[in-house]
Amino acid sequence: MAPSPNAAAPRVRHRSGFTLIELLVVIAIIAVLIGLLLPAVQKVREAAIRTQCGNNLKQMGLAVHGCQSTYGYLPQQCMPWPQGSAILVQVSVFWALLPHMEQDNLYNTLKSPGSRSSAYNGSATPTPVKTFYCPADYSGIAPDGTSMSTTGVAYNLTSYAANCVVFFGQYPNLASTFRDGTGNTMLIADHLAICPVEGNSATAGRMVWPATNMTTGDPVVYWVGEDTTNSFPPLSAAGGFALQYPTARIPDPLNGNALEFKLPQIKPITGAGGNCDPLTVSGGHTAVVQVLMGDGSVRGVSSGVSQKTWNAVLTPAGGEVLGGDW
Repeated sequence: MAPSPNAAAPRVRHRSGFTLIELLVVIAIIAVLIGLLLPAVQKVREAAIRTQCGNNLKQMGLAVHGCQSTYGYLPQQCMPWPQGSAILVQVSVFWALLPHMEQDNLYNTLKSPGSRSSAYNGSATPTPVKTFYCPADYSGIAPDGTSMSTTGVAYNLTSYAANCVVFFGQYPNLASTFRDGTGNTMLIADHLAICPVEGNSATAGRMVWPATNMTTGDPVVYWVGEDTTNSFPPLSAAGGFALQYPTARIPDPLNGNALEFKLPQIKPITGAGGNCDPLTVSGGHTAVVQVLMGDGSVRGVSSGVSQKTWNAVLTPAGGEVLGGDW
């Protein structure tokens, strides 16, 4: 039977939207999901940065082996390159690596007899090298690898430092210098570019990759002595050596108070009142600092490594055996 035309149509109730309680529940769920997601995103970002910085070290490792293949030895900090050169009479380790890192044009800018890589210490027109910059470096270095000083000069900074125990006082040779094994000796490591920030503790805390004198920021770490009995070449202003090199060795109470090298610093505090020590390896990665070994491998070192093991890693011919904490 057909409905009467006068019959009232059923009333349809239209819902206007979420109730306040429903909206709050949705917001709470979204907040929880974001809270769970952010740590994962941060871990992925940190892993990507660590990979990038590790790749920088690997490129430097290839360059080190390129020097060995070309010349039969490795560079020596503050000395001529190649050995006995009358053109490049004083270079940093990092400068010597440039031709083996597709930076020939920059390397070839110093052609005059008596040239020194320290000519690029600081200027109004810095010359950054991307490989020498780690994005985990939070110390004040710019993404282009430079930093302005208090005097308005832009320094060519690096987030890495060369191991002076290897690169001072000799022209190292991968075949003969590394009697402990190339895979057991560190060459280059993370180092905050400004540690501590400039103006807080002289210039020893500034890593300037072309520098060849500690007073202007040698890109080095772990000086091996501070007197005339060390293995350095003769100390002289003309040679570019500071009169006194500080020592990075301290008594190790777990090894009979033997003098051992200071442990790496992971994410130290920079600036006034901070604990950043320019004599040690340091970095901005979470949980580890990364190091380049003589065989070209890169590995992370945690703060749990013992001074004795770390000391063994820094010496190329000490005859030590790496501990189980390596």
